[in-house]
Amino acid sequence: MSSSVSAPPNCFRELLERGFEFHVFISWPSHIQDRGRKIVEELAHSLEDRFKDFRFSKVFWDREALRTEGGKWDAKLRRSLCRSGLMVAVLVPSYFESDYCRTEWNIMEQLQGRRLPTAANETCFLPILLSEEMDLPKEIVDLTYNLSFRQMLSYGNRVRASKAWNEVVDALVSTIKQKLTLLCRALASPPDWAAEEAIAMDAGPKDFDWSKAMQPNIPAGQARKLPVMGASGRKL
Repeated sequence: MSSSVSAPPNCFRELLERGFEFHVFISWPSHIQDRGRKIVEELAHSLEDRFKDFRFSKVFWDREALRTEGGKWDAKLRRSLCRSGLMVAVLVPSYFESDYCRTEWNIMEQLQGRRLPTAANETCFLPILLSEEMDLPKEIVDLTYNLSFRQMLSYGNRVRASKAWNEVVDALVSTIKQKLTLLCRALASPPDWAAEEAIAMDAGPKDFDWSKAMQPNIPAGQARKLPVMGASGRKL
């Protein structure tokens, strides 16, 4: 079971014309457990499937978990993230233990400050929570969709055929389209790619503030039904 979207939004083409290479970059910890990796793979395939009629749409994800191969792949990851419009962060406890994931977050956070300098309530992030009980830094609690890890794992290889999964992915697709449209509107001109790639290459892992860590107040197994606005009125 899959859904397709009718006409591609202009923002998909416009971002590529401005030098972007990917619309969505999926950030996830390569040492996630096998069942969790399956969810990541299904998420990537589901997003690609939703956008199959968008010949301009591009999704980047580290299919082979090649982060361990050293500098060459590290540079490719950094450049690919730099050339992406939106980062979908797959949050599990090991995400915050991964220097790669924390570096990816830091890179996008710095790029967001350049690309959306006057849009205080808009972000280039779309974090997805795959653990039913998980503390998060307060700064990202209100940015998070909730996707029940346990519920989705129960479907095994049939996860993409489940109604619950497809409802969540449809909500994500709607949000991605809206966020990319907002990014297009905010960019008066193509980014300074030389400066942005320098930021991406130099960035280190982000140090999150855990002093006020908390669990998102979302019922397990449900996706937040707010495609643009998060809790407290903050945009996702």
